[in-house]
Amino acid sequence: MLKDIYIPIYCENPDYLDSSSLVLDSIRIGFPNSNINVFLTGHNPVINHDITLKAYDKGARVFMYDNIRNNGELIKHRLVSGYPFILIDGDVIFWDNCEDIEFSKSIAGRLIPEYYCPLTKTLTKSRLHTSFLVFNDLAKIDKSKAKLEFNSSNKLLSSFIPSDLISPFSCFDKGRQIFYDTCANLYQCIGGEAFDENILNKYDHLGCSSFIEEVNKCEGFEGSIDFHKNIKKDTIKAKGLWKRQQEFYESAKV
Repeated sequence: MLKDIYIPIYCENPDYLDSSSLVLDSIRIGFPNSNINVFLTGHNPVINHDITLKAYDKGARVFMYDNIRNNGELIKHRLVSGYPFILIDGDVIFWDNCEDIEFSKSIAGRLIPEYYCPLTKTLTKSRLHTSFLVFNDLAKIDKSKAKLEFNSSNKLLSSFIPSDLISPFSCFDKGRQIFYDTCANLYQCIGGEAFDENILNKYDHLGCSSFIEEVNKCEGFEGSIDFHKNIKKDTIKAKGLWKRQQEFYESAKV
């Protein structure tokens, strides 16, 4: 069964419009028949207009809600519907069809290991990345939320257990800051299915398009802005990018 696709696109700077909305160039390669829904999460009316035209050209519907301004808010919005769906970032490139891939777990995506992030300077918990995240079994997610909210075996403890499995947050352990990015808490709660190499070869994710200027300040990432600005001219340079990203994650494991 085809799942509806939801794409949040954030862009405030026209210099990064191409990279931030890059997925619209190849979304019909990855999902030729699925319903595509684009959510505008930025505030620049000129940029949003340009994204809207690109989306319409791919047969997508376009939305903008004041209460949906990031991935987490969009995920929560869709979970209420009760229908399976797929979240895809705006800076993804598809090389092959992903429409008919079946998954057995409640959620599926690219597994990011626990690692030290030089941008946030935090120990970042492992999760399935939201750049291409499949929500298969929403009933199990609801049961997990209910278990956290209504833990009848320990009513005192249940009053303090956070029920938000989606939103990013940070906490501290022995002086070290720990970051749970979007859906990391969900993954820690119910697990999920990690994409294998066959699926990872079907797409790539530029990453960090909405805050690339901050990334560019980090040691070792100084060329990030140029890469994002020029990716439209030579998209093939991004093919296999996930392997280089994985090398970084492995080197930054804690």
